[in-house]
Amino acid sequence: MVADIDPPAFPVSVNVAAAVVNDKHTDVAVLGFSNCVVILLTQLQSIGSLIQAVASRMADSTGPMEAEHIASKLSGIADLPVDLKFLLGNPSATTTASSLYQILAIELAQRKRHVSPNDARPIIVGVALDIPR
Repeated sequence: MVADIDPPAFPVSVNVAAAVVNDKHTDVAVLGFSNCVVILLTQLQSIGSLIQAVASRMADSTGPMEAEHIASKLSGIADLPVDLKFLLGNPSATTTASSLYQILAIELAQRKRHVSPNDARPIIVGVALDIPR
């Protein structure tokens, strides 16, 4: 007799959504791994360019009281510096796609840092958007 054993929960948290944006079907997936957060955004049914984005962790270089003081002076999310690194599919630096992909990765990293300031995991953003030329 074989006992019924529930399989372990999938070790990766996954959230998926789809919407029509500017008359184009757009898929979004967010996967939370132990060492990074992967965000896939596509209108082309492919992963596209992969960008690693890490928001500044101000508390690393200052004491806790000083970090809280500095953080309280920040007027918005956009004040946090973000390190970007194209991991795959670096579009030409002069294209609109490259600029938009970088802005998107910066915005996502800053929002993640704002929402979860103690979460040091980098974000890996996969972007494939249908951008008119």
